[in-house]
Amino acid sequence: MDELKAGIASFVKGEPVKNEFFAYPLPFNVIPQIDVFTDNLYTKEEMKVTWEARKILGVPDLPVR
Repeated sequence: MDELKAGIASFVKGEPVKNEFFAYPLPFNVIPQIDVFTDNLYTKEEMKVTWEARKILGVPDLPVR
């Protein structure tokens, strides 16, 4: 939270946003990167959500992206 607050304050002042703990700056990003990227350019965590939604809904080819 501290890094997010500091990043927003820097952005508003027109200063560079520095990231210390995350791979990318947090301000105005919806979700920081979680896990590694796969060949389809989605992270493993994003793919888990897709697979789980398909499993729960019983639609193996549900287009979730």
